[in-house]
Amino acid sequence: MKDILDLDDDNQFSDYIFVYEHQIDGVIDLLKENNIPFKVKVPAYTQDTLIVPNSTVKELQRKDFAIQVPLNNQPKVDYLMAENEGLLQDSRQIRKLFLINSLDNDGLINILLFPEEWLNMDREIALEILSVKGINIPESEYLQRRSEQEDIRKENNKKTKTKKIILFVFVFIMILLVLLNFEL
Repeated sequence: MKDILDLDDDNQFSDYIFVYEHQIDGVIDLLKENNIPFKVKVPAYTQDTLIVPNSTVKELQRKDFAIQVPLNNQPKVDYLMAENEGLLQDSRQIRKLFLINSLDNDGLINILLFPEEWLNMDREIALEILSVKGINIPESEYLQRRSEQEDIRKENNKKTKTKKIILFVFVFIMILLVLLNFEL
């Protein structure tokens, strides 16, 4: 338990596995045996659950730990966790609760369209949730839907950049006006 830290100041590690207190030693041992760097933190619920709906926050009120691993080690951790499924079961339930309570159907579909932006387990969980809701999207539609979503994202990025440029020009003009007033 001496590996427990509150924060990762240099952002080299990201939260990846969430476990109960009784599971922490087994997961830590597995990571150590496989030479995977990690840090453990006690989630600060006032911060970590700000984006989680209240119903989920209530279900998450317990002594969990977040195990952080470097991004480049996540595939290896996924493999090890698949081999040691018992260690991950509770973590999957927590993630499932989070996805159910924080994403609508479009958000769950985005997990399927952009899996590289999510945890590996999220795709499987999203498929499960959508299936229970009776929403099945054929794999053949993924490419078209992804392309549409990418176009929307590009358009939103253009709008954001334009707004930033306009704001910058406005601030620059205001500064010039202030400076000119001081010179007069």
